[in-house]
Amino acid sequence: MKQHISAVLFALCLLGAVSLRAAAAPDLETMTISHTFSGSMIEYQPDAGNLTSDNHGDLIGLDYNGGKYQKGCVYEIQPDGSWVDLYDFGMPGTNGFSPINTPIVDDNGNLYGACEYTSESNLHSALFMMTRNSNNTYNAPFVSNQFAGTYGAIKLSWARGSNEHILIGTASQTWYDNNLIFELNASPQGFSNYHVVHTFSGSSDGKMNISSLTPGIGESLLGTACSYNTDDSIIFKLQPGRMQEYDYSVVHTFSGKSTDGLAPFSGLTADASGQLFGTTCYGGSHGFGTVYRLTYSRSSRGYLFQTIYSFGNSGDGICPYGRVYVSHSGNLYGLTSAGGRNSQGTLYELLRITTIGPTQALAGSTNYLESILCNLPSTSSYVASGSLTRGPGNEFYASLPVLSQNHGEIVRFGPTVTQVLPAALNSVPVSNTTLTVEGTGFNTQDFIYVNGTSLQPTQYNAGELAVSVPPTVWHTGSNSVGVYDPVINSYSILALPIDNVILRAHLQGVTTQNGSNQIVVTVANYGLVPALSTHILGAMLVQGISPQPMTYTTPAVQQLNPGQTEYFTFNVPSSTLSRQCTLYMTVGCVQTYSIFKIPVTLP
Repeated sequence: MKQHISAVLFALCLLGAVSLRAAAAPDLETMTISHTFSGSMIEYQPDAGNLTSDNHGDLIGLDYNGGKYQKGCVYEIQPDGSWVDLYDFGMPGTNGFSPINTPIVDDNGNLYGACEYTSESNLHSALFMMTRNSNNTYNAPFVSNQFAGTYGAIKLSWARGSNEHILIGTASQTWYDNNLIFELNASPQGFSNYHVVHTFSGSSDGKMNISSLTPGIGESLLGTACSYNTDDSIIFKLQPGRMQEYDYSVVHTFSGKSTDGLAPFSGLTADASGQLFGTTCYGGSHGFGTVYRLTYSRSSRGYLFQTIYSFGNSGDGICPYGRVYVSHSGNLYGLTSAGGRNSQGTLYELLRITTIGPTQALAGSTNYLESILCNLPSTSSYVASGSLTRGPGNEFYASLPVLSQNHGEIVRFGPTVTQVLPAALNSVPVSNTTLTVEGTGFNTQDFIYVNGTSLQPTQYNAGELAVSVPPTVWHTGSNSVGVYDPVINSYSILALPIDNVILRAHLQGVTTQNGSNQIVVTVANYGLVPALSTHILGAMLVQGISPQPMTYTTPAVQQLNPGQTEYFTFNVPSSTLSRQCTLYMTVGCVQTYSIFKIPVTLP
């Protein structure tokens, strides 16, 4: 069976030792290894594609050669970094092996992906679908075998949203022609209605390395196709027509010149306004790749192309293969495959800056300021050819195979909280409390959040932050303690419990002293921790519709321990005439308060 060699690996080999050395400067972000692939046949090497969030806090990825049968597997990275094998391809009597590229999920968490081969005797590509159960496990996949004549790397996306279950895919043979775009219906019951919507001619309409598609304006779908030639590196558009047909057009052809890029491997990312962003691996002002933008013009009814950044300045990362991630504020994030301080690539940010100049021509124009947030370490020869994926805490993850070696790693950028000290509190503090947060990926710009309140750390150490928490921030029950990184809008949270105080009140009886009636009530603590400074906040006796304030002489109980009972005595006003009354009382302590309604029969 042929070994899977992507165009990305080939290009990196061509790149060789080309790199730019950055000046020594501290990274704004720390890279943490979430999981290391052992290089064994079970955990062989993560695919150079991207991870997918399953909407339940886990990340899904593919291993091209690993698994029980060495034919690939689907794996899951849980929030604690643990690796779970969801399915092993290659079981005798089943179809599909060598899963490739990025899986996608629908609204119900069902998983869809592609295999490069159907079986040992059928080298056509195949699709698979894994349904998700209510207990967050997956069923064995249904594998299609209806793609006769379709070879190579299939990349999937939703044609009209994941709720309609219409998949549109691209099939690329890296070194061959007749690549195509297809569409089909997908559901938990399988795949149907497969049909080809466009076949690439191999000339000016694109040749190979066809990306997955991204929604544009007016239900259109856009993608990229490229090689290392200027005539077939393009951005294309599909516009829905009649009877499952699409109108195909080329939006932009890359020239490779200083104002343009070359080799757009990754496809496009849309922001909230409908602008589209992409990267090229080569070209631009320095020849080492670009980030570009497409803006739809309603007057011309077309997309306007603009290069917004060229890689290759001194110390910069170079040759980005993956997509950019667009934040809600319009900032762009991504990975470069080489360059940076260690010549292994970088995590970069393009900060969106809107400038208002003295002339109308400058007013409202948008520029981007680049920062290197993290230099990938020199200890591993990573293939940083994928894209960033947001995790459950909004942090960035990336799948990084290791070049020429049979292993790789899932890495995490941003803070990770591993422990909060103290781990629990018996009661709500009555004064400021020093809290220590331990973890990884911290930097001096981080904030600590306790129950949504932002607090500035008082101490920064390697892997440790300290903060003083005022008592007004805490509450009984589960409290959230987290670290927020404003640079990449990432956070990590753990729960800190404070056991509840549960107060209950009961009528003990009515006594008469010196001709006056007194109501005796017991207050007990049914919780697990002491109630501090338990006292009566207010009391009222109601007869009919006439309330009368009550006086009480019992002082506050400084500490009402779990299971302990205390007596409170109320003097009944002499003006009370009715025997049937209702006592309303409010009992409070430092941690909580409760209101009670107690029927009373006077003598």
